[in-house]
Amino acid sequence: MRNILALLLVAGLACLALTACEGDPSDQYRYSKPDNLSIVTPSYSFPDSSIDETTQKLTETAIALLSKDAVIMDLFLNGYVGDGEYLDEETDAENYTQILSDTFPSFTSVKEMMSEIYANDESANFFLSFPNKEKPRLKGDDKSLYVLDDEDIIKFPAYVDVAEVTILDHTDTSAIIDFTYRGPDYFYFDSDDDMPFSGNQITMYLVDGVWKLDTSFYLYYAASNPDMPWVTQSYSPSSASSQ
Repeated sequence: MRNILALLLVAGLACLALTACEGDPSDQYRYSKPDNLSIVTPSYSFPDSSIDETTQKLTETAIALLSKDAVIMDLFLNGYVGDGEYLDEETDAENYTQILSDTFPSFTSVKEMMSEIYANDESANFFLSFPNKEKPRLKGDDKSLYVLDDEDIIKFPAYVDVAEVTILDHTDTSAIIDFTYRGPDYFYFDSDDDMPFSGNQITMYLVDGVWKLDTSFYLYYAASNPDMPWVTQSYSPSSASSQ
């Protein structure tokens, strides 16, 4: 009888040991913290639901104005016509080619858009005389629009990232726009990488019931980066500081 009890005791101890070795089956699903744990912050951030309706509408207005400003910059600085629109096949002796565009059917329509974007004449006057008053990038009348094809003009590569536009502060008639722009690295102009430059500000004002930008992004950029090769010499940074 003692032998039987001894055998049962040994068997029980063996079973307990086996169970202890195998552990709880749920252990295999438990997280084991590595020695060097690095926390990765997701690149996507959910919209801030705390933004009030007025600020949200001002942000949307700012994005719309900066987007239109980008179209104007592309036209004057880069000679670019939007997707689905094109240039006439013939170029005259002065290197002007007619733009066939539904967006801008005439030179007058371009000037009308600028009057809807900018709160003063500074930006429009600059673009209308770019690269010089004697031979500007765009010309035409109320029925035509021509663009100058000049390979000597250095293209402007920077642009506003409209996904990162916010309103810092606002009153009933003004709002401070904070934005990030992207472009080539300061020290490597031929780089294909667009570097983000944050913490930039442009103000928009309510003029006769319509929100307008105080200045074009290009003029803001030129005042801040006067030594960049794509900043035209016909623009004087001192004129911006006096505004």
